[in-house]
Amino acid sequence: MPVPVPESVSVESAWPRGARTLLVVLLLAAVYAGYSRCLDGELQFDDLRLLNENRAVKDLAHYLGAQVWAELRIAGRALTYLSFAINYHFTVLEVRPYHLVNLAAHLACILAILALTLAILRRLGWPSPFPTALVVAALFGLHPLQSQAVAYVFQRAEVLGSLFYVLALVLALAAEERGLTRRGAAAYLGALLCFFLGWASKPMVATLPAALILLAAAFPSPRLAARPPRARAAFLSVFSLPFWAITAVFSRLLFGGLSGSGEAGFSIPTMSVRQYLLTQPRVVLTYLRLLAWPAGQNVDWEFPPSHALAEPATALASLALAALLCGAAFLLYRSTRPGPAPRRSLERATAAGIFFFFLLLLPTSSIVPLRDVIEEHRVYLACWGLFLPATLWASLAVGRLAPGRQGLAGAVLAVAVASALLFALQRRNAVWETAVSLWSDVVAKSPGKARGHMNLGYALIETDPERALAETRLAQRLAGDASVNTDELDQNLAGILLRLGRTADAIVVLQRIAAQRESAEVDTNLAIALLSTGQTQEARALTARAIARWPRYGPAWHTLGQLDSGAHDDRRALEDFQRAVALDPDSLASLSSLAVTQQRLGDRTGACASWSRYGQAGVAGAAETAAAARAALDCPGH
Repeated sequence: MPVPVPESVSVESAWPRGARTLLVVLLLAAVYAGYSRCLDGELQFDDLRLLNENRAVKDLAHYLGAQVWAELRIAGRALTYLSFAINYHFTVLEVRPYHLVNLAAHLACILAILALTLAILRRLGWPSPFPTALVVAALFGLHPLQSQAVAYVFQRAEVLGSLFYVLALVLALAAEERGLTRRGAAAYLGALLCFFLGWASKPMVATLPAALILLAAAFPSPRLAARPPRARAAFLSVFSLPFWAITAVFSRLLFGGLSGSGEAGFSIPTMSVRQYLLTQPRVVLTYLRLLAWPAGQNVDWEFPPSHALAEPATALASLALAALLCGAAFLLYRSTRPGPAPRRSLERATAAGIFFFFLLLLPTSSIVPLRDVIEEHRVYLACWGLFLPATLWASLAVGRLAPGRQGLAGAVLAVAVASALLFALQRRNAVWETAVSLWSDVVAKSPGKARGHMNLGYALIETDPERALAETRLAQRLAGDASVNTDELDQNLAGILLRLGRTADAIVVLQRIAAQRESAEVDTNLAIALLSTGQTQEARALTARAIARWPRYGPAWHTLGQLDSGAHDDRRALEDFQRAVALDPDSLASLSSLAVTQQRLGDRTGACASWSRYGQAGVAGAAETAAAARAALDCPGH
C-alpha cells in the first residue's frame, strides 16, 4: 500500500516524459557546472606515475595484446588502463580529455543510480517515484565528497567500477522480475557481462553478489515475494551463484597480484591487520560526518592508527557503528511485523540502505590493510545506501509539515539542497586546478604528514624554488611517518638545489644516493649535475653506465645527446634524441632538443613535427612555446 498523498503528486503520470527528461538534463548540466573548474586541472600525484612510467598505456596496440590480460590478472583494472591508453592515443597528455572521460563516466553513473533507485521505489510502491529518485541521484551526483573520485584522473577506476556495479544490479533485478523469459535471460547475461567489466575496472565490485541478495531480498518483485521464505532463499542462492563464482576467481588472482606490493594486503610493513581493523571505525565515522557535513575534505589525511579498542576515540566510534548496525537490524525485523505498509517500507529501505553502505565499505574498511587507511573516493558508491533512506524520510517529513503542499515544499527543499551542494562542489574542485593548490590544501590540513610537504615542494620547483626547498626540508624531518619514499625525496631535493644554482650541494646529495643503491634516474641526474659544472668525462661515464644497465631509460639517452651536442657531433646527438623520444615520447626536454638539433641539421620538416608534438604535451606554456617556434620556422599551418 503506497504512502497516502494527494492525487496531484501521487501518480507518475503527473510527470510526463518530456518533463522528466528536462529535469534529468538540468541535473546533468548542474553536475557538469560543478566540475567545470577542474576540467583543465593539472594531472596530479598518481596521474603522473600512470602516464609517465606505464609504457603500456602509451602503446595502444601493445596494450590490446598481452598487456591487457596481464593487467586483468595482476591489478584487476584492465578496462580502466585501456581507457587511459585510448585517451593517450588520441590526445597524448592534453588534460581536458582525461577529465572529460572521468566526468562522462560520473554522469553515466548518475543515470544508472537513477534507474536503480526507480526500480527500488517501484517495488516499494512509493508514490511519485521519479521525483524521489531524481533527488537521490542529485545527492549522489552533486555531493562534494564525490570530487576525489571524479576530479582525480587516476580514480577513474572507482567511477567505472561503480558504473558497472550499478548496471549489473539494475539488470539482475530486472532478470529476477522477468523470470525465465527471453528478456529475463538477456537481462541476466547483461548483468554478468557488466559484472565482468566491473572487475576489469576495479575490484571494488567484489561485494556485488552480496548486494544483489540484499536488494532482492529487501525489495522482492511480486514474482519472488509470492514464494515461501525457504524457496525464496534457495532461488536467490542459485540466482547469485555465477556472480559468486566470478568473484572467487578474480579474488584469487587479485590477492596473488597484491602480494609484496606494499600498497595493499597482509604484508604492509607499516600496518598490522589488528591496527587497521581498530582504525576503521573512526574512519567510517569520518565518512559519515563528511556525508552529513562535507567540511574539511582532504586528499591526504593525517590519520594516526588505533592501537587498542580501549582508546576513547576508537571505543566510541566502535560503539556508534555497532549501534547503527543494530538499529538497522531492528528496523529490518520491524519491517517484517504487521503494521502500516508505509512504515514498513521506510523501515525496510532504511535498514537495506545502511547495510548496503557498510557492505560497500567492507573491502577497504575491514581486515585487509591498505597503505592509506582513509580515502574519500572509497565512499563513492557506498553513499547511495544512505542517500536513499535520507530522501525517503525527508519526503515523509515534508508531507507531514506541509500537508496538501508537499509537492511544492519538497521541490523548494530539493532545489535549496542541490544549490548548496553545487556551491560546495565548485569550491572543493578549486583545489584540483593546480598541484600547488591541491598540496597547499593538504599541508594546511595535514601539517604533520611528510607526503603533502614533499609533493608541494615538487610542485613549487619551477615557480618558487626557495619555498620548494623549505617544504622538502620539512618533509625530510617528517619522513619517519613512512608516507614517502626517501630516495624520491632526496632526488627532489637535488633537483631543487640544481634549480637554485647550488650544483655542488646537489652533487653531494646525488652521490650519497648513488652510493646506497643503483638507479638509472640517480646516475642520469648526477651526470646532468656534473655536466653543468663542466665535468664532461665523468658525466659521459655515468651516462654510459646508465644506458648499459637500463637501455630503455629515455632521460639517459637525452643526457647522452646533450653530451654529443656539446661535442659538436650533431648527427650522433640526433640519434640520441630520437632514441630518447621513442622511449619517452612526452619528455619536453627531449622533444625540444630533438627539434633544435633537426633545425640545426637543416631538417625543417622534422623540426616542425617535433615542435608540434611538444605543443600537445598538455603542460602549461608548452603550446605557446611550440607555436612561437613553429612560427619562427614558418611551419605549415603554424
